[in-house]
Amino acid sequence: VNENYKKIESDHPKATFLNEKWKNGIVFYALGNEPPWSININKNKSVFFKSHDGEQYTATSISRLASIDTKSITYRSVNNQGEMIITLSKEKCGDTMSDDSFTYSVSSQLKLKGKKEFDAYNGCGNFVPDPRVNGKWLIVKADSLSIDNQKLIKVPELSIDVYKNLVSGNDGCNLFNGN
Repeated sequence: VNENYKKIESDHPKATFLNEKWKNGIVFYALGNEPPWSININKNKSVFFKSHDGEQYTATSISRLASIDTKSITYRSVNNQGEMIITLSKEKCGDTMSDDSFTYSVSSQLKLKGKKEFDAYNGCGNFVPDPRVNGKWLIVKADSLSIDNQKLIKVPELSIDVYKNLVSGNDGCNLFNGN
């Protein structure tokens, strides 16, 4: 924790699930229905795909492909198991099975070794937020200046909800909020 701030933990229904993903090094996860499948992308750029019928694809590295489209990211991996292409499109996506809302629509194509064509999988996904940032931060020091909270109308604070993508707070007088 930075010495300029005091962190107060907050509780959220998704916190345990997302914290576990973060702890396991997962920075992006996606899932789909009809057929059910899941993808996890790790910090080290490895990827793990699993479908309902037991098909799996694991790669120790994926490459981000160059694109002029600012609202999508495409990754590609080729190894002895086959080839996978994953496209993350920044658009709201709803999972009908869990009633959950996601920030990215995800499409992936997988061609396992021995198959002639790619299988297509579509679903939703999110980047995993860093849980160490979530919560209410009380400002106790700015640069080398210690904040004397007893001389202020309000204690300066910053609240970050990484699960809802919201920020709010005050500077000791004025309020602010946003995404």
